[in-house]
Amino acid sequence: MSSVEPHSLPESGIGKLTEAYVSGTPVIALCGKVWVPSRDPGRFPICPECKRLCDLGPKGHRREWERRAREEQRG
Repeated sequence: MSSVEPHSLPESGIGKLTEAYVSGTPVIALCGKVWVPSRDPGRFPICPECKRLCDLGPKGHRREWERRAREEQRG
């Protein structure tokens, strides 16, 4: 098993990722992880959850987030 941590896909797009990388500001990944990009993400595998959400497309992201919100409300 590799010790390399997979990188996350930012929900705001690659432009915001580049801006965050340069300025050192945090971004929110599709999977919900908040992180500060500090190295070239192209050198690392994509987080499996971010990949799954990316494959769902924008409408799929929204459905997933709404489902998670409902589950959290139910407790």
